[in-house]
Amino acid sequence: FFDNVNSTDIARLELKVRELERLVGELTMENRMLKKVRDLANKEKKEDLSIITSRTLKQLRGGAG
Repeated sequence: FFDNVNSTDIARLELKVRELERLVGELTMENRMLKKVRDLANKEKKEDLSIITSRTLKQLRGGAG
């Protein structure tokens, strides 16, 4: 597969691999952060719903807030 590949092509491919690895790392960190934000928002929503008011009662019953 790599018989006809010169050192310039190899260097270019290695650079591309490093760029893609960096991008995967960034996306992984972003994904983890978004999951934490989602979990925090869900936790706060549950805490809000644990206090029964007319608004949260409507939400619990499926009505609009």
